[in-house]
Amino acid sequence: RSRGVLIHDVYWVDARLDMIQKVSYNGGNRQVVRRNLPNPMGIAVHMSNVYWVDRNLQTVFKASKLPGNTEPATAVRTGLSKLRDIVIYDVANQPPDDVNPCRRFGNGGCEQLCFSYPQDSLTTGIGSFQFKCDCATGQILSGQRTKCSVVDEYLVFATRTEIRAVNLDPASTSVPFRPLGNLTNVVGVDFDYEDKTLLFTQIRPWARIAQVPSGEPSGDKVKAIINRGINPEGIAYDWTQKKIYWTDSSNNSIYAMNMDGSELVMIARVERPRAIVVDPCNGSLYYTDWGRFGTSGKIFRTTMAGSLKRAIIERDLSQPSGLAIDYDEHMLYWTDAVREKIERSTLTGQNREVLISATIYPFAITVHRNYIYWTDLQLRGVYRAEKHTGANMVEMVKRLEDSPRDIQVYSGERQKCSVNPCHINNGGCAQSCHPAPNNMAECKCNSTTKLVNENRMCVAKNLTCEPNKFYCANGKCISRMWACDGDDDCGDNSDEDVNYCTYHSCSPTEFRCNNGRCIFRSWKCDHENDCRDGSDEIGCTYPPCDNGEFTCANYRCIPQAQVCNGVNDCKDNVTSDETHERCGRNTTCPANHLKCEKTNICVEPYWLCDGDNDCGDNSDEDPIHCSQRTCPANSFRCPNHRCIPATWYCDGDDDCGDASDEPPEYCKSEGRTCFGDLFTCDNGNCIPRIYICDGDNDCMDNSDEDTRHQCNERKCDEETEFTCAANKAWGRAQCIPRKWVC
Repeated sequence: RSRGVLIHDVYWVDARLDMIQKVSYNGGNRQVVRRNLPNPMGIAVHMSNVYWVDRNLQTVFKASKLPGNTEPATAVRTGLSKLRDIVIYDVANQPPDDVNPCRRFGNGGCEQLCFSYPQDSLTTGIGSFQFKCDCATGQILSGQRTKCSVVDEYLVFATRTEIRAVNLDPASTSVPFRPLGNLTNVVGVDFDYEDKTLLFTQIRPWARIAQVPSGEPSGDKVKAIINRGINPEGIAYDWTQKKIYWTDSSNNSIYAMNMDGSELVMIARVERPRAIVVDPCNGSLYYTDWGRFGTSGKIFRTTMAGSLKRAIIERDLSQPSGLAIDYDEHMLYWTDAVREKIERSTLTGQNREVLISATIYPFAITVHRNYIYWTDLQLRGVYRAEKHTGANMVEMVKRLEDSPRDIQVYSGERQKCSVNPCHINNGGCAQSCHPAPNNMAECKCNSTTKLVNENRMCVAKNLTCEPNKFYCANGKCISRMWACDGDDDCGDNSDEDVNYCTYHSCSPTEFRCNNGRCIFRSWKCDHENDCRDGSDEIGCTYPPCDNGEFTCANYRCIPQAQVCNGVNDCKDNVTSDETHERCGRNTTCPANHLKCEKTNICVEPYWLCDGDNDCGDNSDEDPIHCSQRTCPANSFRCPNHRCIPATWYCDGDDDCGDASDEPPEYCKSEGRTCFGDLFTCDNGNCIPRIYICDGDNDCMDNSDEDTRHQCNERKCDEETEFTCAANKAWGRAQCIPRKWVC
């Protein structure tokens, strides 16, 4: 008895030849044991007898195992229907083999499978080893005889209930991983090679898009990404920015989302979408549309945001079920299940050619190196052929229990490129960014918002601003030129959004500052820092000033008479026309005005502590002075110590810079009264009390001029007002400020 072999001979039944035969374990001495059997099926050998089952006779037989024995077979059991196989349960059929090398060192030291060789293997060319290790899943690690490693390239495909994998080598007998089973209605499959993740779709009733580790996928590791409101079929993965795209025939749409399920957006409305592939490094998306009745299919190409839609294949198609891109040779492959064809063309639909015709029911397809791989629903198999000609077809997997659906080649070569404009500040997008042709980026919004502001930001669909306005996220409309100017003009800082400002563009009549702000082109090189970063005054060539003119530090020319006049006529940061070195220190300022420390300028009260450098030396913004100052009557003091007119309180503008003059709980409350000594109009407007009975409709509802004030009866203040007696007959204001006289 040879080691590792149960018996000297191997017996088998041949249902076609109706006989039982045997052969030595080394393949020699083939002999017939029994002939003319009606329908032999399974066989077993025990002691000196051979046992077999006959399906037609519904009987278990036994006879001598020796060739040439003509004694009639004995019926062991009869009346057994649907017989298939037989085995003898006896210890004698599995004797121990203590010298088997696979019994030593714990499975021979093999990580998975151990196979022992017969003793005469040393003389038959097998080698000096008495056993061999192999892998049920994975492959033998390079340089190791006993360890198994994960396969880094393989075919992965879905059936209705499983996700399976096979090696790219048709002769390989191992598999990359054990089948992932207990699934329902699986259709699409794709992968993230970098993160070692498989993605798959399931249609209703348990519709979802899920992920599972590709190394050792198992049911307890499956994680649902989204499972509500969808019925996903085809799936495509943008590996450059971790986005999932899928077709949804129930919702007649194509969608996209991030790997965590966030930023879900609709890409396109499609009558009957099926297959989908993406080419992220060229910013293109391809999908098939079966049409309303499923008889006149088309293949479309769009950007990955769904724009620039164009049918590239629109004739001689019925139901294009599978799509694949050859990224190396820039070719598009597809299957047509109804027309039983596999075809290809360029990515623009040119040079169309048939590779394989008269296939039975080709469904999904993929391409890798020199081969195309596809699944066939009716033949229940996976096939391979040369990608240029369709020749040399090989059956990779045959006679599956369930028909195979989608298929991919799991390989890093399928996801090589990494260029994506969305990597820089999300392409300027507020929500979902998608690569487009020519290294551009396109933005998409979710279903509750719409694209605004150069199609980059998202606001509620019910908001409306004029075309030359900027949409703030809080619903406010501001001048488009105020966006990206460094000031929070919106009040929620959405006009200074970093992503938007990085890609912010200006109109042809405007100049774009380095900080993203847009200014009128005429402001370029006008001696003023309109950009606030100085970029509009860079590279300027200014002509020399004429006689009688003063050359400012910013090269502006002003009349010599305007030098030392107490006004910053140069409008430069250093107030070069009003410095003490040039003008002296003998300036006298009007009452309540501030005399600047290092310049010849007087600053009026409302300019103090307003955040602007009016002095040129910033002394009007001195923090110690600002913290101690008091504001004039009918003024509001901001937390930053700035004083603003009381009429600016609750006027809708953030005059303080921190919105403290616009508290929503007060400004939007009913029955509020005006700040300070202001008069509260019936419509809520605020005006100085001196405007009451002045003959003008300052409130805009005439409540400052109506009968409650008895405007024609009141007496004027003799110190501050002048009485216009003649106005009484004309129904006009009788009291006017005394400063209006003469």
